[in-house]
Amino acid sequence: MRFTCTQPHIALAVSMVSRAMAVRSTLPMLEGIHIRAEGQEVYFKCMNMSMQIETRIDASVFEEGVVVLPGRLLSELLRRLPPEEMEVSVDEGNAATICCKSSRTTLQGLGADEFPQMPSEQGEDSMVLAQKTLRDMIKKTVFATASDETKPVLTGALLEVEDGAMTMVALDGYRLALRMEQTDPASPEQKAVIPAKSLNEIAKVLQDEGKVRFSTFPGHARFEVGDSCVVTRLLEGEFIKYGQIIPKEHATRAHVKCADLTSSIERASLLAREGQNNLVKLSVSEEGIAITSRSEVGNAFERVDCDFEGKELEIAFNAAYLLDVLRVIEDESIVLDFNSSVSPCVAHPPEGEAYTYLILPVRIY
Repeated sequence: MRFTCTQPHIALAVSMVSRAMAVRSTLPMLEGIHIRAEGQEVYFKCMNMSMQIETRIDASVFEEGVVVLPGRLLSELLRRLPPEEMEVSVDEGNAATICCKSSRTTLQGLGADEFPQMPSEQGEDSMVLAQKTLRDMIKKTVFATASDETKPVLTGALLEVEDGAMTMVALDGYRLALRMEQTDPASPEQKAVIPAKSLNEIAKVLQDEGKVRFSTFPGHARFEVGDSCVVTRLLEGEFIKYGQIIPKEHATRAHVKCADLTSSIERASLLAREGQNNLVKLSVSEEGIAITSRSEVGNAFERVDCDFEGKELEIAFNAAYLLDVLRVIEDESIVLDFNSSVSPCVAHPPEGEAYTYLILPVRIY
């Protein structure tokens, strides 16, 4: 195999796919980068048995071939090479010689015959949406996935397409995050639970412009973004019927400016995190939302103006869970609905159904 290309192009491709490279794997092959030169393109691929990322770049290919090179060494070498034309040649023993300007390095590679392959065919039913939209959906839900493996299906987010809407939902037993986007009513119905780790890596591939094609097939989901493709395994198990969890009624409602509430809770949480449960208490009334926290080192009090309706209420939350929600909301204001001091708080936009967040309170008596 022999090809030439510029250092920035190959470095960018290697940086992208190496996000799926295995670390300390029992299969040394998975700690490498699969490189294939064909036609006038070079394909780069990494996989870790849960996710596979592949991308391609244009190159001058003089001899087609395939090799697996040590991923960490190749990545570090490319970062240290100048942004010049470079040549990669691989001999029959899978030794790759990389030349760039006055630099010449040889890396011993492996034959690619035993490199594991994930199914990479596009599913029969696929849909296209803006990359920016999918990235936003991931950002606004993935933080609510479970971090422990007690219920493996909750370590991922449900991506569901039905009735002209695409919905992403994550929950961990303490909070729920839902983000919905209207789609083409003709979009095929799909349902998949995607691991949070995969979603975080997919989000890094997505850009502000352009489209992404999404499809599912047995056990896997595929995301095509320009010259790149991400294939991820899906989580097995029945996802919780989240629609039954979200309260439909409320006894207390507060319409509040997001920035004001966020900054007040951030200040109160400085003391809250010194105590047990990282606890902040909200007292909701016509006078506004009073936020208090206390610990052995002191106490804090804040009051935020709000539009109030219903019954006065005192309720407490883990400050971190509240801030996780508030920090991803980009609207100027938010509506908080309550039923009692032991019932979940539901946060949603003043208009529309673009997002819904549910946060369980902490009992204070």
